Amino acid sequence: MPRTIRRPTADAHQNAVIIETNEIARYLQELLGQKLVAHMVGVSEWSRRVTG
Repeated sequence: MPRTIRRPTADAHQNAVIIETNEIARYLQELLGQKLVAHMVGVSEWSRRVTG
């Protein structure tokens, strides 16, 4: 069977599409703040920070 050579862009794409929703939420909260992220997703405010 031929060996597949992975490219960095393919690896980055694979990592992007398999990331968990709670990881995305945690990252956005850290980057933008809890209130702004809550507003973006359409809730009045999250009662707690997302933890993984």
